[in-house]
Amino acid sequence: MGIFDFIKTVPVILPNGKRLVKAKRVKNLDEKDYGMPLAEALKLQNFFKEDSDTIYGGDNVLYMTPTELKQCALSYYQTKKPTLDHIVNCINGTKNIHTFFESIDRLVEMSDILTQFEKLHIYSPGYSPSEQLHANLNNMPSIEDRFIKRHYALFIEKLETLKTESAKKKRLEKYFAEWSLFYNRLCPESVEFIEWLKRGWRLDK
Repeated sequence: MGIFDFIKTVPVILPNGKRLVKAKRVKNLDEKDYGMPLAEALKLQNFFKEDSDTIYGGDNVLYMTPTELKQCALSYYQTKKPTLDHIVNCINGTKNIHTFFESIDRLVEMSDILTQFEKLHIYSPGYSPSEQLHANLNNMPSIEDRFIKRHYALFIEKLETLKTESAKKKRLEKYFAEWSLFYNRLCPESVEFIEWLKRGWRLDK
């Protein structure tokens, strides 16, 4: 009998209809040990070990201990932390409209993944992904405002290089038309600020 022999007595039915099975090495561990429902522990295990299905007999087999799950989560977080920091730096520093919104999407996506590990208590108090994401979303009007001003300042620099008024007007119309494509991504204050900038140019005359 090996350490990965199965104990088929766990009455947990997974979303895919399979019955959760515990390996012998974790047979005495329960939800209190994992700090979460066994189905959630299994989901995390399968996230870290995508080859579980072929190596350990199926994606419904829980074989990792709480300590092993925590180690995997911490290693994953340490690997992704530089990428997360880069995304935040992009949001706070880019002047490119597409990079800005793509970075916000990546931040939300990565935060959603890292939030799954919070029950493993690998984060310092006040620095969990869900807390950081919540803080960023609450601060989004300010983040958008700073970006719009950076983006607009760069636009004005380029606008001033154009020689004719007609060329400037066409470039202005194109600039605000591009912004309108992203209005559904912006908070109302940001949309109003862009519309205020647009009115200042009196493009309708």
